[in-house]
Amino acid sequence: MKKKLTLLIAALLGALSVSAQNGRLPAEVTEPGCKGLLPELPALAPAREGELPILELTHVGYDTYYFGGGVYIAANLSFPMVAEVGCDYYTIQYRAHGNGAWATMMDGENPTTYSDRTIGTSPSITVSTDFRLCLHGGEKDGYVSNIVTATPPSFSSRYIGWTESPTIEHTMVGIPVGEQFSVTSRTYVDGNTTDYTSEDFPDYFTYQWYRRNPNNWDMEEIEGATGKVYTPTEEDLGYQLIIGVGGDKVHCDFTLLHPLSGVVCVPVLASVSYIGNDGFMLNTEYVIPEPQKMFTRMEYDWMENPTLFDPSCVSERAPGQYAFHTSMDEYNYRIFELTNPAYYLTFYYPMMGWYREVQIMGDAYLGSLGVKVEKDGQPVQTTVDVIGQNIDGEWVTVETLSTDGDVVYTGSGIYKRPYYLRANATDATQETFYPNAPTMSQAETVMPGDTWYPSEFTIEAQGNDTPVEGEDTWLVLWLKNGQFDVYHVATHPRIKHRDGDFLIISDEVDIAYPVADVRKFTLAKDITEFEDAIGRIPEDKEFDDFSMNKARPGSMVSIYDMSGRKIASHTIGADGSLQYSLDGQPAGIYLIKTETTTIKIIKK
Repeated sequence: MKKKLTLLIAALLGALSVSAQNGRLPAEVTEPGCKGLLPELPALAPAREGELPILELTHVGYDTYYFGGGVYIAANLSFPMVAEVGCDYYTIQYRAHGNGAWATMMDGENPTTYSDRTIGTSPSITVSTDFRLCLHGGEKDGYVSNIVTATPPSFSSRYIGWTESPTIEHTMVGIPVGEQFSVTSRTYVDGNTTDYTSEDFPDYFTYQWYRRNPNNWDMEEIEGATGKVYTPTEEDLGYQLIIGVGGDKVHCDFTLLHPLSGVVCVPVLASVSYIGNDGFMLNTEYVIPEPQKMFTRMEYDWMENPTLFDPSCVSERAPGQYAFHTSMDEYNYRIFELTNPAYYLTFYYPMMGWYREVQIMGDAYLGSLGVKVEKDGQPVQTTVDVIGQNIDGEWVTVETLSTDGDVVYTGSGIYKRPYYLRANATDATQETFYPNAPTMSQAETVMPGDTWYPSEFTIEAQGNDTPVEGEDTWLVLWLKNGQFDVYHVATHPRIKHRDGDFLIISDEVDIAYPVADVRKFTLAKDITEFEDAIGRIPEDKEFDDFSMNKARPGSMVSIYDMSGRKIASHTIGADGSLQYSLDGQPAGIYLIKTETTTIKIIKK
């Protein structure tokens, strides 16, 4: 069987990777940009001229007079302080629901005014009643609020309380809401009180979900959304959700309207694939258009005030992958948001089961490692380089440690990701990567442990067995593709790793290979050792012809048999290639020599 031997130098490319979580959003982005561009949002009706959506109807039930112990039906209203709106004071108007003239709530002969109340009055009602605010003074003088309608209950449910745990901060398409919402109602019958909670008596409570236009606060019922839990759909995008709760009119009767924070938004899942002192890499499942405009940042250093994002530091590496070239030393927290509130940039915390804005806590990513260097079980004093990738994917030295025989540790902490360790050469040792590799491609990566419990590693330094000056030295470079190159040098070569290249330097040669191509190298002091090294090629491999690529054009290649007789001589062509066949030659061992390389092949 004929086989062909090919000699060439290849290039290296790298890649990154990242799980799904319980039917909700996964904890990490499985592939940046996998969902394409951000979905378009629906257009909502704008605000009406002269109207501000600021009036909330929180709940309707029975309340108590401060004196005398009497009860009355109260509609509890909520509105912002006037300083937030741009007027001097409010008055409240009311009418029978849907028609009739508006009347102003009076204090004797004077209108009742409100200026600094965040919780409104409790006006007594006996029939379904519309309410609105009128604004007076300031730049919003003459404006009115949106209208809310209160319907009285049929009997006394006086105390009404509600809680969220945890607080609903954001409402996202596909993520259920209302699971943690609870309500308590206290009913009075014949002087006796009974408390009902939605957890203990779920059948006593009714639910209706609404979507509200944030521009004018117009509300509409969501058809079929009558359970405690609701999962927002794309139809809700841009709207605010309201959960309406009432009693069954047998055990309790009241109205509670609770708005969820913000508007329904598209969850844009994000995860960090790199973090370092030079910045971090953010992966998002959607492609963010114009990222320098869409990202905004608030930086926190505990009690410091937030500062806005500098857009010049962000660049798009790939669709859905964004590099933020910014120092991570100055701030402990960095909270990132998207400028359009309808898209919510979020991390999911699977152990806690909740979502939050993208918040990067730099300290959580910091670790530490310790290292010592030994040769033949004895400590070696040298320097050790901790080599890691920067934000641009380049392998660089991030810290250099000086060993003195004991374990030495990284200083202020390094980020938790893979590193290479390189013990630098001394008189007795050559440059060695952890654990005892001559090249980075053969080495093992290490991972820092916690800052309080650092990981520890020992490098077994390789000896520097320099041949006697003047003796022949043969260097065999074993490649990962199963092939090898041989260099005949008269002085001991210097082996170095620099900028991703494996360097062979001597008085005769100066050659570079990509580190990823090199498996190992061996040195031989005479032709016998050289033949032993080459003889590691299994005997069942036959090479009847060979080709050379990327050789120097015009250089000479000679073929010898093992008696030393030259059987052929060829010149490398202009394209740097040569093909030669051993057909017609007897079986045996042959040497192919270039100006810098000698290759042994076996013909059977």
